Formats: sequence, structure tokens, C-alpha cells
Amino acid sequence: MTILAGKIGGRSKLALFSHGFNGEKELIKKLIAESETFPTKKYEIEGENGEKILDTQRMIDDFLQKEYYRQEDRYGTGIEKNILVACFSVSGPVGGSKDNRTTTISRPDLDLKITFNELDFKDKLPFPGLRVSFLNYMVAIGKKIFLAEDEAESKVLYEGNKETDSQNDRVIMLVGDGLGQAYSYWDNKKKALLHKSSEGGHSLFAPRNESEGELWSYLLKERRQVISYEYVLSKSGLVRIYEFIKSTNRYGKESGELRERLTQDNTDPSPIIDQAINHSDDLADAALNMFIRIMGARAGDLALTYEAKGGIYVGGVPIPEEKYNIFKEAFLDKEHKFRQYNEAIPVYVYKYESSVLWGAASHAVDAGFVYDAKSAHRRRERQREQRAGIDPKINRGYS
Repeated sequence: MTILAGKIGGRSKLALFSHGFNGEKELIKKLIAESETFPTKKYEIEGENGEKILDTQRMIDDFLQKEYYRQEDRYGTGIEKNILVACFSVSGPVGGSKDNRTTTISRPDLDLKITFNELDFKDKLPFPGLRVSFLNYMVAIGKKIFLAEDEAESKVLYEGNKETDSQNDRVIMLVGDGLGQAYSYWDNKKKALLHKSSEGGHSLFAPRNESEGELWSYLLKERRQVISYEYVLSKSGLVRIYEFIKSTNRYGKESGELRERLTQDNTDPSPIIDQAINHSDDLADAALNMFIRIMGARAGDLALTYEAKGGIYVGGVPIPEEKYNIFKEAFLDKEHKFRQYNEAIPVYVYKYESSVLWGAASHAVDAGFVYDAKSAHRRRERQREQRAGIDPKINRGYS
């Protein structure tokens, strides 16, 4: 059986995974195919009442036509019949009934606000009896990055000063298109870490010093409404910080090449990061330093809020290793005894991009959706065989 997984936010991506067993434990085995990242707005259409909705059928069809049906030569004809489960990680809060959960993705910077639910996907996908489920981005990341092999791949940004317990609470930050925050806690009954997403990225940005106060004033004049952490700590937030740094006239003239690249896409901070890493632009370097300080301070706040003795895990916008100390100093910048508290908490950098997709696919297995889908598939096949007069005792080798 194949699992269709996806991450849906301001920018989206779809993938296919196979699964199997490692001893008695069922798990995701490998990635079969994945799409390029694409702007979700490409599939925004107008609903019957004039509201903006997601054209799920066209989005999935485009992916299957380009990345899936062409796989038949490698995986055998008729493979599309094996997709019985679909799980999508979404960047918005997930609510509604357990049988039809709903989410809204709102990205004013991308002129995007769409609402969709699980039935929208189930009714429009080209596979009968498909089980569809949503979960938040941050929960999907938690399901992936704390696996033993993935934890080993996480980079140590700050070691802390004592050993941590594998059952200690942890915090996950994702600084990407928005600011995702979640905490992970140990469940004694399930003998596993569970993950709880939050909307803490929308809490109010609190300046720590004069320069951050100037940034806050600059953004307030620009936006003329409350300034959230997400407005500052995100890909587009780094671009806003760069524009603020430029407006101070303290760091020289702007590079024509950098301005040209930012004009092409003012939500993509990679030109700023590139110039800062190459030490070729003082404006870019100052902007990235301020961004990392704010990120470190926010991580330090979350460490205290959740008593995250198991560690802080950050991902998304890359932090160059040469700037780890900037993050660390901001992370530890607390009142005296609470500085000591944070000194004991390690900070790690995890791989973000693949974690959301793998986590969504893992959720389909962990929640029992794959087992339920396989059981339903077997029942339908037995009913078909009975109608066709085939002996049901013959082993059909279902997988």
C-alpha cells in the first residue's frame, strides 16, 4: 500500500511513501516520489458563495500525472489502486469534528486565505474509500525529528551543561513561511513522546533593547497594527528586518544585486543570508545578526515557558555555524537565576524540509489509518471475490 502525504501552507509539496515492518513495528520505509515546492495560491479558486477554497482535485491530479503515474514502469501497473491513505500536514490550526476536520491557511504576505476540510480532499481524490487526515505542521515535525536516526542528524547549536532525560519536555520551533511553535511531552501510557502544536507565533513581539525597539516602531508604522513574533521571525520577517536596517543609514549603501533579487521576491530571504555568509554586504550581515538574536531570545523564552529540559529544536531559516554564538548569547540573556536555568538546556538544529512530509506519512501509520485502510481493502476484495464466485480461502497475498 502507498501513502499519499503532503504539506500545505503558503507553499506546498506532495509525496508518496511506502511502508512495511521492522520486526513487529510498522513504519515508513521509503520515499517513492515527491513534487517540487509550489505556491498554494496557484490552486486557489472561488467557491459557490464567493469564498476562496483550495482546488484539491487539480492539485492532486497535477502531482499524480507528473510524479506518480509515470512510476508504473518501476513499481508495476495499477499501482494507483494501492493508495488507500492520505495524510496532510497543514500550517494552520486544525479544528472541527473528528470525522471532518477543517483548517484555514492565512498568509496576507502571499495574498492567500483559504479554508478546506478533510471531506474536500476525500470527495475529490481519484481513489475510492480513501482515508484522509490532517495534522498540524509542528506535530508532523515532532513525529519525525525525535526518531533515533533523525536525532543523530540534528546539529548541536548549544550543548547545555548537564545530561538530559529522554522523557523530559522539549520545544520545537520552525522559522519558515511563518513561526511554528510546539512542545513535546512524555506519555507514560503510550511510552512515547506526544506533540502539541500552538499558535504562540502570533503572540506579541517584545523588544529587548533600543535597536529592537526601533525595529518595533518601524514595523508598527509600516503595518499600523499589532506586531507578532511571526511578523518578525519568518522568512518575510528577515526581509523586513533588512529593510529596517537599510532605513537606519548606519551600514553603508545597498548592493544593487541584492536589491534586484529582493525585488523579484520580497518573501525570500536567501539573498540576504547568502550575502551575510559570504561577508560581502554589511547591511545583510547586520540584518541576519539581529534576526538570529531575536530567534535566540524567543527560544530562551520558550525554554522557560515549557521547562524544556529535554532541549530546544529549531529549524527553517538556516543559522550559519559561525553565528551560533549570537543565538546562544540571546538564548541565555535572562535574569540571573534563569540564565543559569537556560544554561542547562541544549539547543539543536533539525532538518526541516523533509520532516513535515515524513511526519505526515508516519502519522498515517501511528494513528492506525493504514491498518484500517488495509482491513477495509481486504473486505472489499473478499466481497468482490464472492460476487465473482472466487474461493475466499485462496491466499491472495494482500500487503
